[in-house]
Amino acid sequence: NKNYDRKKFCFRHNIPEENKIIILMPGSRQVEIKRHWQVFEQTVKNLQAKHENLTFVLIEGENVNINSNLDQIKVKENQYEAIGVADAAIVCSGTATLETSMLRCPMVVCYKLSWATWFFAKAMSKVKYLSLTNLIAEDKIVEELLQGKMNAKRLSQSITSLLSPKNKYELLQKYDKLIMKLKNSETTKREFVQKKKNPKHTNIWSWDETPEVRKALEVLHANKGQTEE
Repeated sequence: NKNYDRKKFCFRHNIPEENKIIILMPGSRQVEIKRHWQVFEQTVKNLQAKHENLTFVLIEGENVNINSNLDQIKVKENQYEAIGVADAAIVCSGTATLETSMLRCPMVVCYKLSWATWFFAKAMSKVKYLSLTNLIAEDKIVEELLQGKMNAKRLSQSITSLLSPKNKYELLQKYDKLIMKLKNSETTKREFVQKKKNPKHTNIWSWDETPEVRKALEVLHANKGQTEE
């Protein structure tokens, strides 16, 4: 993302410029950290064993404190800058997935619930995807590793795949289509309204006018003109 200066970020945090920067976003609530952090830690260890020249940046939520012996950099402010200069990210599903897309950072999405809550949610929900990125795109743009699929082995494999130049390029092309869709959000909103009126689309998930999308649009406008790699 050309809106952020990678060289300055690396200098400020003492990161070798040749290193690949991996963002860790395990959640913004302590209950999410409790469910996710152990898997994140093991994923980092797996990646460190397999790759050289990786730097991990933990985006720590305002209301959480994560104690860890991992070799990582903690960021509580200027999170968009960190995401904007990163090479890949592991993101706990939520608003952050859409913001990460707007900042054009390759990511894998993950999330865990209690098994009882997960069973109930699956039974009640008609949506095909969990992440806002995939929901709005109406397509699988980013990989979602949920519940039992969220483990260190799969997350490590996903990050390794995202570090491939070919895979990164293909994902960024999909991001750009999503960005154009959000830029034309008024047209898209009308399309969703029409679908909701159509009996064939009674279960469609309506994302228009949600706080999450408004937040993502703010990120998009802040990065206006920065959709070229």
